[in-house]
Amino acid sequence: HGDYDTQTHGLGFAHYLWSDDHVATPDIYTYRTPAGTDFLPVSAPASQRVCSPTSAQYTIDLLQFQAFSEQVTLSTSGAPPGAITSFSVNPVTPPGSSLLTVNTTAVPASSTSFQVIGTSSPSAIVHSTQVQLTVDVGVPTAPTLVAPADGAVELPLKPVLSWSPILATTGYGLEVATDPGFTNVVISETALGDTTYQPASNLVPDTTYYWRTTADNSCGTSSASAVRNFTTGIPRVLLVDDDNNDPDVLPTYLALLTTMSINNEVWDTASGEPTLGDLTNYEAVVWFSGDKFCSATSPCAGPQTAAETALGQFLEAGGCAFISSQDYLWDMGGSGHNTATPFMANYLGLASAISDNGDYTSVDGRNVY
Repeated sequence: HGDYDTQTHGLGFAHYLWSDDHVATPDIYTYRTPAGTDFLPVSAPASQRVCSPTSAQYTIDLLQFQAFSEQVTLSTSGAPPGAITSFSVNPVTPPGSSLLTVNTTAVPASSTSFQVIGTSSPSAIVHSTQVQLTVDVGVPTAPTLVAPADGAVELPLKPVLSWSPILATTGYGLEVATDPGFTNVVISETALGDTTYQPASNLVPDTTYYWRTTADNSCGTSSASAVRNFTTGIPRVLLVDDDNNDPDVLPTYLALLTTMSINNEVWDTASGEPTLGDLTNYEAVVWFSGDKFCSATSPCAGPQTAAETALGQFLEAGGCAFISSQDYLWDMGGSGHNTATPFMANYLGLASAISDNGDYTSVDGRNVY
């Protein structure tokens, strides 16, 4: 809107822009009007949290509009019971500031919003700003661990840990160690905002872990919760991520296995395909490749010749395998893209195939084409 951008801007003015579209060529109109002389109180910060008897302080700035020059008397309304408020400068002539101090010695644990009010003289213009004050009295009580149960076994490698919420907290701390004395801490988190936690990476299979939590507020940190322990299980499923992230469907498989509480590990074929020695550590293999094609920058879909041999031996030894692939046969089926490999024929039971023709979706519902 070039017409608007050419107007003279400045503090103390209101700028209007509107269009009139009732003719073929719309017209744009602008208008500027001066604001009246006035003031506005603002607080920095707008919120404070302190441990009684520490005082809370707010800088109250009085903004000036159109050379407003009257004195402004500051006051408060709705401060928490027991609070004593005072201003370093009062009254204040804008532009100016005053330090508001709130004595919390007699304030109970609470969270209160209250008003800082400015009243000008002699015009009696009144404006206010809202501030927040949270007062803690003593450190919080220790949380109670909720899940998993003490001594739980066969847990996923990314178990969900939870504990009871505590009132008047700013966050929680969590420690997970491989010994009850917490000398070998493997997870140490602070300022957690939630009462649940799941590790970002897998814990070690078939290992006993000990865990505890604490709660924090402005007065300090609570004593630690009672210690619990749990033992991780041995991964039963190997997820072979062969989709080249086009699209990335790994989260879909992980979510399903988590829902079923099935331990798993992920093998990304970007670093090579698993061998028989890798596969034999698991009960089942889920191999998914998406719909990628062979190219200079994209490997072929599905297990290649060496991996097919390893999968065949894995199945012969009693393992289970599930393969999901859009272009496995196309990439591995020879020049005609329709000749089954020995693994496809002997282990997957593929007798013949035709080229696909239509609109298909991946396991997470996204269209392939």
